[in-house]
Amino acid sequence: MKIYNKKGFWSGIGFLCLFAVSIGTYIVTGYKYKSTGRLIKSMVIDIGLFYYGISSILRSLSYSATKDDIQSNDERQKLISLKAESISLKVSVYFCFFILIFSIIMFAKTKIWAIAGAIVSLGLLINVMLVTPIIASIYYEKHE
Repeated sequence: MKIYNKKGFWSGIGFLCLFAVSIGTYIVTGYKYKSTGRLIKSMVIDIGLFYYGISSILRSLSYSATKDDIQSNDERQKLISLKAESISLKVSVYFCFFILIFSIIMFAKTKIWAIAGAIVSLGLLINVMLVTPIIASIYYEKHE
């Protein structure tokens, strides 16, 4: 029997060990220190530990299941990357907008024309950052 996913295998072993320790404490204490609600909650948790441990071990021993896990993890990484890029674009736009407002206030107070150049540059940059996602979404809607 070959282990295709060692991390998943040891994760399953760990969950089964937690299940065994929990059952062992029930046997040693004789259930006498738990109320009915806590006992039911503990049994539900134990069933979850047992099920997750067994399924992790079985998935780590199956080549096709391991391949599916790797593929789903890749898709998850792509989703996380897209979300991170999206939020970084939003933060950049807000930061540039804040600097633009600050520059406008500074230009109004000092009348230094170099600040006016910075205002124009920041305005163009914000426009590019706001228009580019719209153009990209239109492009991908037509081509996919």
